[in-house]
Amino acid sequence: MKGANARQRNDRLNRALQNFLYACMGAEGEASAKPALAVLTELWRRQVWRDARTVNVIGARRPPAAPIFSPSGDTQQVGAFKRAPGGAEPAFV
Repeated sequence: MKGANARQRNDRLNRALQNFLYACMGAEGEASAKPALAVLTELWRRQVWRDARTVNVIGARRPPAAPIFSPSGDTQQVGAFKRAPGGAEPAFV
């Protein structure tokens, strides 16, 4: 990619490679999707491919981020609030 686009941008080659990587991303197996995702994100990071289609493909295939707080662990991570007698300000436990 770097050598092919050194003098001038080779749009035909770029489009062919993008279509190949998009097809790999749509494949069922993780064996082809993970390397394709790595290549797409790296080329996006280096600002080679900054089009909307690339961003949509990366966003659709990217695994969801881990939640900051799990529903069962909210009180353990943040701290429990307890009401003071008489309904005054809550106090940390």
